[in-house]
Amino acid sequence: MKQSIKYAFAVLISAMWLHHASAQKKDLPAPVPMPKAPAGVTIDGQLSEWDASSLVYNDDSKLKYAITSDDSYLYIIANLDQKAIRQKVLGAGITISINTEGTKKKRYSFTYPVPVSDESLNYVAKQHARQTNAKTDGFKGVDDNIVLPEDHGFKGAFAFKDDGGMGYEIAIPLKALTFKPGVNSLNINIAVNALDKPTGGGDTQVTSSGGGGSRGGGSRGGGGGSRGGSKGSPDASTATTAQKDDTPADLYSATDFWLSYTLPGK
Repeated sequence: MKQSIKYAFAVLISAMWLHHASAQKKDLPAPVPMPKAPAGVTIDGQLSEWDASSLVYNDDSKLKYAITSDDSYLYIIANLDQKAIRQKVLGAGITISINTEGTKKKRYSFTYPVPVSDESLNYVAKQHARQTNAKTDGFKGVDDNIVLPEDHGFKGAFAFKDDGGMGYEIAIPLKALTFKPGVNSLNINIAVNALDKPTGGGDTQVTSSGGGGSRGGGSRGGGGGSRGGSKGSPDASTATTAQKDDTPADLYSATDFWLSYTLPGK
């Protein structure tokens, strides 16, 4: 009798584990080859190295983005040409989560920029903090809160454009990722974080430079963008022209989506 109970318990645990593993893989898009990044990109938020026509537009998040890599870095860029999404990104940041084990579990994450909550800082200090502060999770030997540039090679920058838009670039060092043997996919979750709801009844306001804009910011470094953007991305079917600034967006709800790629040589 005891043996039967032990066997039934083992079968139950095994079934639960298989169900959990299946759920972790459910709804992941089929992996596509990661676009190769050319040399010579500077992480400065300018997007000058990127072909704007090949960026992909995600309807749910209102994010126009591209993902690419070279031998050293994974790059994520975004063209934030809508006022609402600029407010969300400046006030709450974008979190890039990565899984190298073939599932949807968020093993590594990088958030940039990090919200500035210190009310004692003046405007210039707050802008500097937004440009340089980032947060990581899951990367071995890397502090949770980092200031860019830093020794491990993480990079990030955003810059306002003359037309009022904003460019966004980050670079995550591939050496910081550990790949599970036999797994050749890189699953990536892109989350546009939500603003905190105001307690005083008014709307949250995040100042974004007007006409002139800043020429860069964040860390400057080598690496590469992609003149091909994320052409061939699993989200390419949603590529459209971004909607205008008067399109309402929920500033207080986070949005996210998964993508799946194979890296060269994996």
